[in-house]
Amino acid sequence: MNEFRESLVKARKAAGLSQIQTARLLEMSYRNYNDWERGITSPPSYAQRAVLYCLDYIRADLFAHDLKSEIDGGLDPREFITVTRDADGQIINWSFERQSGQERMPIGEVLDELMSRKPYLSKSEIESLRPGD
Repeated sequence: MNEFRESLVKARKAAGLSQIQTARLLEMSYRNYNDWERGITSPPSYAQRAVLYCLDYIRADLFAHDLKSEIDGGLDPREFITVTRDADGQIINWSFERQSGQERMPIGEVLDELMSRKPYLSKSEIESLRPGD
């Protein structure tokens, strides 16, 4: 149970979500979600994998939305940004800052890579998480 708890907290934070936002997206009560993060209870193992998978898709959707907003705001999609990948080769972070030894890619290509799969979140769900956009 402790391994799931740690993975859950890490996945939620990587997506930039609060516990309340995460519970809402998973369509469950805050209390039950909070119990998972505190290690008091946990879902069955098959559900654990599904929850972590969903959070990873949410993270990628939010990254893609942020990049699209930058491009829509006038940023040239050919401009290079720094990307960080996980062990599976998926983009897990991006930055405008140059970082020694990090991969650099044009923003448009990063967005294409993030969008090359079916999004988990609808546009309205993304906008509800980012009301300031």
